[in-house]
This record gives sequence, C-alpha cells and structure tokens, in this order.
Amino acid sequence: GLYGQIRCGCLAAEEQGVVCGAGKIAAVGKDCCARCVPPIGYCKGYGDPHYTTFDGKGFLYQGDCTYCLMKTNDFEVRVKNQDRGPVSITEYCQLMFDGDMYRVGMGSLMLQEAGEANLKSVRTPFKKYYNSEDYVYCTSY
Repeated sequence: GLYGQIRCGCLAAEEQGVVCGAGKIAAVGKDCCARCVPPIGYCKGYGDPHYTTFDGKGFLYQGDCTYCLMKTNDFEVRVKNQDRGPVSITEYCQLMFDGDMYRVGMGSLMLQEAGEANLKSVRTPFKKYYNSEDYVYCTSY
C-alpha cells in the first residue's frame, strides 16, 4: 500500500514566497507560478470611438473593421467599427470565452454557445458559470 499522502495542485502564492507591493495582489496562474498582478483591470470604449487601454492610455480609432481589443489564452474581446462619414461608431463588441461568443450592441446582448450555429437573445443581468472559478457576467446601465 501507499504510505503518506499525495498532494496535487499548485502551491499558494504565500507558499511560493511571493510578496507584492502597493496596488498589486499575488495570484497563481494555470502554470502554477505565482506573480504580482493588478487586483482588477479596466479598459473601455465609447463615443466615436475613443478607447482607454488597461494601462490607462487613450486613443481614437476611426477605422471600418473588426479588430481585437484584447486577447489572452482563453479570453478575447473584439469590436466592430462602422464608418459613418467623418467618424466611426462601434456597431457591436464580441467577447469570446470557453467556446462561447457574446455580442453586445445597440442595447442588446446575444449569445452563441459553443457548438451552436445561431445567436440567441439574452436578458440582462446575465451570469453564466463555466466552472467553480470562471464566469461571465453581463449587465446594462
């Protein structure tokens, strides 16, 4: 038989000796490595369109296309701009996570779940859990 215990999983950030400075928290990634990260990240897009990045930098983009606003290994945000003469507007925003695609635009939220062919309308507030830690939460204000 086996003697002792077998432990699976990642060591907590504290057990890895990670100590973070002001404005950061210790987090353990899927690679089991602890690192210091901002507690919450914000970016935004508004108007014709104005964008503010996660690091607080602002810029304007008057293109007529769909482009990637941000991307990680398992999450992506795309925006679709539409030319309206001297300016562009954001027609809709797409969020991709775990095979699902959310489309937010013109006061509506649509969801195309993994393996499904069609978009379906979803009422807000809306929350979908993917596992015990990850979820997508959408609301309107």
